[in-house]
Amino acid sequence: MKSYVAAWLGKARDVLLQRQAEGACGQLALAFLLGVVTCAALERMYGRWLTPTRPVEVRERSDALGDADATYRLDVNLAGVEELVQVPGIGPVLAHRIVEERERNGPYRSVDDLTRVRGIKGKTLEKLRPYVTAQPTPKVQDANR
Repeated sequence: MKSYVAAWLGKARDVLLQRQAEGACGQLALAFLLGVVTCAALERMYGRWLTPTRPVEVRERSDALGDADATYRLDVNLAGVEELVQVPGIGPVLAHRIVEERERNGPYRSVDDLTRVRGIKGKTLEKLRPYVTAQPTPKVQDANR
């Protein structure tokens, strides 16, 4: 990981030295480049900066995973399309359908409620079950009360 970051920062420094000779416009371009490279390096090292989902720890072993244990399950009531496509068995189209169904008809009460989504039936639901959960969404209190 360090070599990846060091290589990109080294290239950015080389570009900076080239652009300094070109004047103020070159310096502005270099500052932007350094910012992008720094963000990319941080993203690669630490993952997503803002994760809107809260993973729920799984304590039991899942037979569907074979020898591997699932450490976290993704809450389908909080996850966006970007998080859902990372679940094995969910592609971009199915992820959009899950989010659209949740927005249209309210949160999922259980993982079994995913069958409301077109394309999720018995086999698909069983593949997803080790990776997802449906936690009750907290009630938002009215601030005007």
